[in-house]
Amino acid sequence: MKSPFNIKHLEAFKAVMEHGQVSRAAAALFLSQSAVSKLIAALEEHTGLLLFERREGRLFPTEDASHLFRHLGAVFAGLQQLDREARLLRYKDSHKALFTIGVLPALASEFSAGLCRLFRQAHPDVHVSLVIGNSPSLRAALMEQRVDVVMMAAQMNHPDFLDQPFLNAAQVCVMPVDHPLAQRDCVSPSDLHQLDFVDYNPDGPSCRPIFEHHDSHPRYNIAATTAAMVIDLVSAGFGVGLVHPASAHWRKHNLCVKPFAPAVTSSYCLSYRSTGNQPNADLLASLNLCLELMVADSGIQCPTEISQQ
Repeated sequence: MKSPFNIKHLEAFKAVMEHGQVSRAAAALFLSQSAVSKLIAALEEHTGLLLFERREGRLFPTEDASHLFRHLGAVFAGLQQLDREARLLRYKDSHKALFTIGVLPALASEFSAGLCRLFRQAHPDVHVSLVIGNSPSLRAALMEQRVDVVMMAAQMNHPDFLDQPFLNAAQVCVMPVDHPLAQRDCVSPSDLHQLDFVDYNPDGPSCRPIFEHHDSHPRYNIAATTAAMVIDLVSAGFGVGLVHPASAHWRKHNLCVKPFAPAVTSSYCLSYRSTGNQPNADLLASLNLCLELMVADSGIQCPTEISQQ
């Protein structure tokens, strides 16, 4: 009889898919790497599916894994809603407000930690909760009122919501420090012709039309679902990639970051319900101010135009 699986197995699977590495998934779950590997193996045993291919000590998701992952969001969305309702009841009894912020993995770093610190300094009596997810899951969470506000890579484009872009910038080219292009001052599409390229475009502008316009044909040997995964794959030697400069800002170890021209601009977006439908309007105004301070003090270089030398 196949062993049953539970929420722990699904959490391990979700973490590995989102972080791209067992080590990062284990750190996010506060588990050992061996514990995460055992949970993944147990899930594979129960489903009878090969979810990851093991190569050179790393896990690579199969098509079956990607298919299951697309349906996993609804499972965790329901659990998050149940948890939020329970916390609302608890904080209602304690007369303490609950403010939930949804963020992308790329921003779930020093940036979001600093933002929450500033916000808590202004509102010490408010309980802040962070929810991590990709843009589609964050959009769904905001629509279903499971979060108060989200910071994602796409706009809501809905009459009941306000979208406030921030950190608008030209994407940068990331590569290993010993890559041949690391000596360039700026990378162009022609530089990437026939070079291994980590593809990534869940929500933002695609770089492929620019490559085609310059008759450049990189080798799209692997694709990632998050900017964090792009950086991990680049660091592992799978080629180069294009990401928002904020994604690379706090992960520069063993990574070379170069401007890319012509510019492919993208931005993050702070989205929330319009004031008429928003009970936490005062907290949102305060979060906006904290966000402006964080962007100004972050040190992230955000040029929107690149001069190609």
